[in-house]
Amino acid sequence: KQWYQRRVRGSCSCSRGFDAAITAIDISVTGVILLGFETGEISLVKRDNDQISVLCSVERAVCPTLTINTVQWRPGSEGTEFAVCSEDNNLLLLRVLLPSKNEE
Repeated sequence: KQWYQRRVRGSCSCSRGFDAAITAIDISVTGVILLGFETGEISLVKRDNDQISVLCSVERAVCPTLTINTVQWRPGSEGTEFAVCSEDNNLLLLRVLLPSKNEE
């Protein structure tokens, strides 16, 4: 869920369910949201108005086998490079090529 606050109360601006619990999250300067799951899976999502849509998921063969503890975009990479740490003692450094707005 994504929340925004008005004075004292908060309200949900959009929400989306996933098949596994999200255990790590980071948002790039371009607004791409990086998610790490308890299953070791990794997905990139974006928010469009009141919807959250999946841009892509990292191939399962590349993902950790256990819970992801931390995900972090590389500063200055504009949402193309990130690091992942997991319970199986792995550190992954990954680069993704996201579709441009013209390709979506």
